[in-house]
Amino acid sequence: MSSVPTGESEKLISDLKAWVGKRGEHYGRRAEVARSVGVSRGLVGDWLTGKSKPGFDLGLKLRAFLAREKRWK
Repeated sequence: MSSVPTGESEKLISDLKAWVGKRGEHYGRRAEVARSVGVSRGLVGDWLTGKSKPGFDLGLKLRAFLAREKRWK
């Protein structure tokens, strides 16, 4: 499986951390990301802590999710 280029991966995780941290709703927001992208809350947590990084396909889904959220919220 292809991976997201390092610079893009860092930006993606930074954007994810910013979105998850809004209004202190960490748990619910992780669950929302997980449902939208099609992964477990644990995997989203691993991304946020740096234990793992999204692969290319999940990176695209995550980028699309964050773009939708930025536009509508």
